[in-house]
Amino acid sequence: MNFLKNGGIALLVLYLIVTFFAVSSIYKDLVQNNSQLSVGHVIIAVTIFLGWVRFVTWGTDLKVQKDELGKQIKYKSSKISYDIMTFVLLALYLIDLNYYQKDDGFGNVFLLIALGISVLLNPMVQFILALRYK
Repeated sequence: MNFLKNGGIALLVLYLIVTFFAVSSIYKDLVQNNSQLSVGHVIIAVTIFLGWVRFVTWGTDLKVQKDELGKQIKYKSSKISYDIMTFVLLALYLIDLNYYQKDDGFGNVFLLIALGISVLLNPMVQFILALRYK
């Protein structure tokens, strides 16, 4: 990766500053103020992590993402991510069903709906894309 290209050093410094600010803010909230972990803390941590993964993966060169190899990497990673997400949702639903089962026998309805959407989403998108090319 050529970090000097397209202002890469400035982006790296910006990521470092934002990461330091977020980590110090979360540390202050959790350790010094004895507060509990909140949804906001998790969202901030995940966003910072995703920013770093994207920066390390692609760097600052946008052409790499748009060339043929970049498109193949994005396609394969999205397919693998979809399969992993579906499996994790199934595992979470089965765990919830076995350990936290309610009287109705359904378990967590929201997990069941999310699992159904994740199973149906890929074939539906493929169908829509196939219609576009026919």
